[in-house]
Amino acid sequence: IEDLQKQKEIEKQTLIEKQRFETLMKYASDGVFILSIDGQVVECSNEAARMLGYSMKEMKKLYVYDWDVNHTKEESLKSIRETPYVKITFDTKYKRKDASVYDASITAVRILINNVEYIYASVRDVTEKKQIQQEILFQKEQQESLLSLFDKGDANIFKWNNDANW
Repeated sequence: IEDLQKQKEIEKQTLIEKQRFETLMKYASDGVFILSIDGQVVECSNEAARMLGYSMKEMKKLYVYDWDVNHTKEESLKSIRETPYVKITFDTKYKRKDASVYDASITAVRILINNVEYIYASVRDVTEKKQIQQEILFQKEQQESLLSLFDKGDANIFKWNNDANW
C-alpha cells in the first residue's frame, strides 16, 4: 500500500510539472525552442509557432535549417554542435511558412536533461527595431552630409531682407 501511495504521489508531481511546463510554453512572450542536437524541434512555445506561421504539430517535424535563411543545413548543424553550455546571442533571418522573412535575435545555450543534450533557444522578432536603427542611421548620414557642405565652404548662405536685396 505504501508503494502504491508513493507511485500516486510521483504521478501527481509529474502531472503538476507537465502542466507547469505547458503553461510556461503557452504564455511565453518570446519564441522558445527546445532543439535536439540534430536541430529538430523537440518542443516549442506557442509564440515560436506563431512567429513562423506553423501549427504546433507542424513545428515538431521541422529542423532549424528549415527556417534559418542565413545558414545552410551544414552551417546550422555545425553551429548547433558548437553551441556552448553558456548563453550566446546572435542575429539572423528567419523564414516563415508563407516565405516572408524577419530579423531574429537569438539567445541559445546547450542544456542537459536526463543525460540528453538539447539546445534551448529564445527568439525575438527584431525587424522593427532594425528598421528604426536603419532610419536613424540614414537620418544621421543625411545630416552629416548637409553639415559637411558647410565645413567645405561649398554652401553659400544668403540673407534676404524686406527690400528684396541680398
